[in-house]
Amino acid sequence: MNIFKIFYNSFVMGLTIAVLAFQNEWLEMRVNIGLIVPIIMIVSLVVYGFIKSKSDGRKKLRKINVVFTFINLIILVVVCGLVLGFKPSMTLVPAILREALGLVKISLHTINIIVIAFLIVGFSIIFRYEKRKKLIRRKGALKFEKLKKINHS
Repeated sequence: MNIFKIFYNSFVMGLTIAVLAFQNEWLEMRVNIGLIVPIIMIVSLVVYGFIKSKSDGRKKLRKINVVFTFINLIILVVVCGLVLGFKPSMTLVPAILREALGLVKISLHTINIIVIAFLIVGFSIIFRYEKRKKLIRRKGALKFEKLKKINHS
């Protein structure tokens, strides 16, 4: 699940950076801005692999939780709203991704629906996973307390 969280959060961060980079006309005219998204995703996965290989890396990776994901999503929405406006961002974000993937035959509306669905479904998967993980920890703690009481009796 950690790989999915890294994948999702790096996609959101890459999209945010791409939207911000789109505002620089010089950069936008010379570079495919959409390539920022997969580059951020690849770099994040490499960093994840490096951190995971360290002995204390698992503790650091626990901080990528639903709150971190929610903050990333809110930052994306705020940046799109403030920098572009909400209506133009419904066209620009899919255009950036379509340009990056080279899928010019797919309509912007279709890509927009896919992106919105991915953002909503991805966040709900992370949210449910975190909720389920907490529930399992509570049940485990309750069983441990019962066993402790039985052993002390």
